[in-house]
Amino acid sequence: MASKTILGGIILLIVIILAIYLFSQPGYQSTTTPVQTETETKTQTQPETQPTSREIVVDAVDYEFKPSTITVKPGETIKLTVKNSGERFHTFTIDELGIDVPLNPGDEKTIELTIPSDVTSITFYCRPHKSLGMVGEFTVTG
Repeated sequence: MASKTILGGIILLIVIILAIYLFSQPGYQSTTTPVQTETETKTQTQPETQPTSREIVVDAVDYEFKPSTITVKPGETIKLTVKNSGERFHTFTIDELGIDVPLNPGDEKTIELTIPSDVTSITFYCRPHKSLGMVGEFTVTG
């Protein structure tokens, strides 16, 4: 009788430990609805008053950027997300602006940059693959 009680206690302990482990994993999502605070509710319903920068996504795949040509305006501020969807290390480099973003396969990085008003184009490239044609350009118009 005592061995059944001990065995039952051990099983219960294993179930509790397993539940704690599973619920603490990053992919676990609770089925309960989160409670919004008054501050969160006000923030969500108020219109945005700060000027936003335009968002652009550039994907580094194999030996090319997609898109490779992007039209921008002089003085425009851009929120640029660079992704590496390829299988090799890449960079997103702009010499004129002092930008050099390293990207391992699967990386995604966001930078904010302002287009100078005294240029007509800005070249970006991948340092290791520039000689293979991995080059793109911001065309400045307007």
